[in-house]
Amino acid sequence: MVTILNDCAYVGYEIAEELRSRGYEVLYLPRKRDLYSKTLGVLVNVLRSKGILHVNYALQDAYLAGKLKGSFLLHAHGSDLRWSIAGRWGWVVRTSLKIASKVIVATPDLLDTAREYRADAEYFPNPVDTERFIPQSRERASPKGVLYFPKWYETLPEELARELHKAGFVLSIPAERVKYDDMPRFLSVHDLFIDRFTIPAFSKTCIEAMSCGIPTIDYRHRANFAERVSSLAANDVYARESKLARDYALENHDRRKVVDRLVRIYAEIK
Repeated sequence: MVTILNDCAYVGYEIAEELRSRGYEVLYLPRKRDLYSKTLGVLVNVLRSKGILHVNYALQDAYLAGKLKGSFLLHAHGSDLRWSIAGRWGWVVRTSLKIASKVIVATPDLLDTAREYRADAEYFPNPVDTERFIPQSRERASPKGVLYFPKWYETLPEELARELHKAGFVLSIPAERVKYDDMPRFLSVHDLFIDRFTIPAFSKTCIEAMSCGIPTIDYRHRANFAERVSSLAANDVYARESKLARDYALENHDRRKVVDRLVRIYAEIK
């Protein structure tokens, strides 16, 4: 029995789906955004939990799991270790890191912070369902579509917007949240995906775009927007980058491979 408390970008959901496909009984308890879910609901979910506890975010859920249940796996995702740890509730984050049976982090840049409190913290790649997020066969036609999801902590660089326009790309910025079930189809109608730049790690949506064979413009290209955009305008370069993106997702983030490793981690904390 595995209980997954809270979630981030459907990471817990993908883990739950893969575990269930292997015959595990999984209690998936994501948080909602209302006041109850952030307060009393956290306690209720911790009390409902059974078996191995996999807690997402080093926040109240993790703190209560440690105090009320004892053994648990802490899965840090980003905002907890980048911002919350230095804020008003930083003591909750720090305590959660210290009392967890095991700590894993979703992106490599979080390791240094995690290891200040847990020397045994490990990087654990975000899982992607590479059988659902798949490349779609289609001819690239002009205008070429570029997808950008606004981030609350940064905006699209003006230089990049100019280079995209110059190269004939058309920018698409969704006004509403896209349902997760619709995400593979939504991503696949675009030719490029623009990720965040201020954080030196791929977002999960960026990896999902890669799995769809969509080249990305991300933190690696901050110093050379013009070069990246102009190269991707060429069909031969685009085709090569599309394959590299898909191969990267398959090698590093395939849900089955990632959960293989997670099962071994669970065995350590039973």
